[in-house]
Amino acid sequence: MCFNDNYIPNIDFNLNKFVIKPKKNVFWDSYLKKFIQIRLGSKPKKVTYNNSQLKYIDNQFKTLAKKTNNSKILIFYMDLNYDQIRINYIQDLAVKNNFQFVESSSFFKDKNLKEYILNELDSHPNGLANTDFAEILNNHINKNKDWLFQKNKK
Repeated sequence: MCFNDNYIPNIDFNLNKFVIKPKKNVFWDSYLKKFIQIRLGSKPKKVTYNNSQLKYIDNQFKTLAKKTNNSKILIFYMDLNYDQIRINYIQDLAVKNNFQFVESSSFFKDKNLKEYILNELDSHPNGLANTDFAEILNNHINKNKDWLFQKNKK
């Protein structure tokens, strides 16, 4: 299951039609704005969560726990932009819901992010970044495989 904290189902997008509704001025959230920001060397803005967003994420985690019959759940935090405050929010909610938490963005903290994105206009992780994400997750699974694969124990 993939969880995205940026969009709320049936508010920001329609689950049946897979249509994303623009949240802001489309022009300024476009590739052009990102391109200008990259060229000017501006750093990404830190993401902050308000109480309703934190409640939404917490409810999603609770729903996940219920739907999986309170099975062992691992939350894998994937982001190229290191933001300790944001990590703490998600980690706290994961722990509150008895989930394991793996954070991967610290790996990219002091890296040149231009080497890890598709291109200047599309800041999604490229193959190299996805390989590093996979290695981080694989290492965690290997270190915790006894716990992860034990039956009926949280």
